Amino acid sequence: MTGKVEFFDKKNDIYGQYTIGGVKRKHQDYLTGSITRNGEYAGEVYGNYMGYMDISNKRYWDLRENHNYYRPLTAVGPDCLPSDSTKRADSNILRTGDFDKAQIEKESIE
Repeated sequence: MTGKVEFFDKKNDIYGQYTIGGVKRKHQDYLTGSITRNGEYAGEVYGNYMGYMDISNKRYWDLRENHNYYRPLTAVGPDCLPSDSTKRADSNILRTGDFDKAQIEKESIE
């Protein structure tokens, strides 16, 4: 799959674009692009949408650092729907690490 993604900040006259796929000698999940400001080149975008993104050789996102910003979901209150993921038995078992038992519970719900 090859696709182009574009962003335009009219207020600051910043344009960014990157193309997914088509990076020579790389898998199809790699991307490359550029950023311009006031019509002038401002930096390069490079990365892998499954792992990281660099802008002008500075890493702005890295999946391996997911723990720095991941927050587990919590129930909103007692009025949550019974299907809320925080109340589902399979989800709660999965949090304990018992994957086989969680899969069995999930299949029983389905």
